[in-house]
Amino acid sequence: MQIFILLLPSGRKITADVETTDTVEALRRQIHELATPLLGDASCAAPEQQLLLFNEAVLEDGKTLADYDILKESELRVSLRPKPARIRLEVGGACFSVTLDVLCAIQGSRLSEMFEPVAQGGAPLEAEAAGDALPEGVPHEEARVKQLPQSPDGAWLIERHGLSFRYILSYLRSRRPVFRNGQLVEREPEPEPDEPEPEPEARLTRTSTETFADLEAMLDAEQPEPEAEPEAARDVVLPDGREELRLLIEEAQYYRLDELADRAQAKVRRIQVREEELEVCKQALEEEKAKSADLQAQANAMEQSAAASKQALDASKQALADEKAKSAGLEEENKALRGQVATILSFVDRAMPGMTREFRASLNKR
Repeated sequence: MQIFILLLPSGRKITADVETTDTVEALRRQIHELATPLLGDASCAAPEQQLLLFNEAVLEDGKTLADYDILKESELRVSLRPKPARIRLEVGGACFSVTLDVLCAIQGSRLSEMFEPVAQGGAPLEAEAAGDALPEGVPHEEARVKQLPQSPDGAWLIERHGLSFRYILSYLRSRRPVFRNGQLVEREPEPEPDEPEPEPEARLTRTSTETFADLEAMLDAEQPEPEAEPEAARDVVLPDGREELRLLIEEAQYYRLDELADRAQAKVRRIQVREEELEVCKQALEEEKAKSADLQAQANAMEQSAAASKQALDASKQALADEKAKSAGLEEENKALRGQVATILSFVDRAMPGMTREFRASLNKR
């Protein structure tokens, strides 16, 4: 069946071929395909930008046309949000192209106050003048003393830190308005993590029980990795260096982006805790290395003492062997002398038998 769709605010009408069982998402995609050639801009008719109305009812995703009693030749209205204009900025020498809804995503921020006049056809204000009410009846174009300066190529100049501004834009993009079913969706505040951080003493007690190899493995694994703060829809990327985080905190406070400053400060605290844990591990590793060196020195001393004892034992064995050899020599000499004495006595006995008895008795006593 055919239904008619009125495109607002252009007033053009298109015809779509649908079935009652078709979903609202399928109808949005068909409108996008049919309206893009007419409007000349695909982003204007993007499905997430469409607000579909039928009999004052807003069509929601997840339902079918039959749920809204859409019949043949029914007429629907669709409101298309125009593509936001891009604003060129030069911040601290770095160039950026950003839409107005991003710059004004956080109401009450300095950037929002600086660029609010752009939505009314005026020029952005200087940071010092942002938030100051203009005199009644004075148009923005006449209040040039309060306008941001422009470069020759038309970019608005902001004399702040350019690298930090990149992270600020990333944060603002995650906070810009979100549309679902063509309607603005309110963001819910994210709960803050309430997990308590361990005390340094507790970390010391825990790491002191690790072995030498475990401590080395922990130190090898303690390489900081880039972190990203989790978001419901998109990630807010934060720098990893403490100096970059310090600059980002200053810039976020300057632009009155308190949540971003709190996130950066929380990451600084996490980095500090990680560095403290790493320092505790290093100290424990140094203590283990010192203990290992002491044990090695004791082992070396024991080896030297054992070597000296072995040398002394070998010397004692050699001395004992020498003494045994000497004793054996003396024994041989003694045997020889006894043999000579026996020969002499035998000769004397034959010559003087009575005289040798007493001499033999004295020899036997010896």
